[in-house]
Amino acid sequence: MAKLAQFNQLVDDFAHVIDFVTIYIKEAHPLNGWNLIGNKHDIRQHETIQDRIKAAKLLSDSGLRCPLYVDTMENDAQLAFSSFPESLFVLEKGKIAFKALGPFAYDPCKLRSLINGKRVKATNWNRAYLNCNGTPYETQKFNEFLRFTADMFWILRQIKILILTLLIGTARFLLLASMDTLIIPVCKRLPEKWKPKRLAKTALNKTYKTNVSYKTFLQCLRVVYQRQKCNISVGMTAPNPKVVSLDKKLHNILDFRRSGRLLVVNFGSCT
Repeated sequence: MAKLAQFNQLVDDFAHVIDFVTIYIKEAHPLNGWNLIGNKHDIRQHETIQDRIKAAKLLSDSGLRCPLYVDTMENDAQLAFSSFPESLFVLEKGKIAFKALGPFAYDPCKLRSLINGKRVKATNWNRAYLNCNGTPYETQKFNEFLRFTADMFWILRQIKILILTLLIGTARFLLLASMDTLIIPVCKRLPEKWKPKRLAKTALNKTYKTNVSYKTFLQCLRVVYQRQKCNISVGMTAPNPKVVSLDKKLHNILDFRRSGRLLVVNFGSCT
């Protein structure tokens, strides 16, 4: 969870009036999948519920300040809320009052503005969308358009990186293929002062780690497709999937709500 500190601050400020719960879902960037350079934790994708609980305990040890549960190995909660790779939801009276789907729209700042707006004045809570400055957009359609646009930019970015990776690989292959037949003979004909001191042919044989491949690009498309298929929206009845406590007991998400209080459901993982 990249914004754990912001989320913890939200819990500290509003836990006396709002309930918070975090659901640990499958890893966004596991060691044996789309692994990002610079991850704080090197975690393989979970194969058993014990693996997921062990990873969740790492998040708990990192300072998470609200109750923590894990998704089932069938990913019931993740699929029901379309919450991969990370998301924030607010549930009120069994309905979805707010959503922020990651990675780009996941922002505790927006949720803070919305909570403050509700406490200051009773606007159309179930349908209003507020940005970080507290400006209301009285229709959720605009929020849906922003989310769809962000998803499209995400796909275009992956296409750009994939194309660049292919171009670099092609150039590297051509350099290696022409090294003995073209580059070295040409270098030998150069004047002495222009000759390279060493032809680093071995450098071209190195494999360079990139964050995007064809496989990860397909993963991006699957996430966007799942969100469009699920089409979970503000105002609809909240799903009630099963989750697992760290002592392996089954619960339903709506079991965590209390009368007269909002329930903030946070989805994410260490990676």
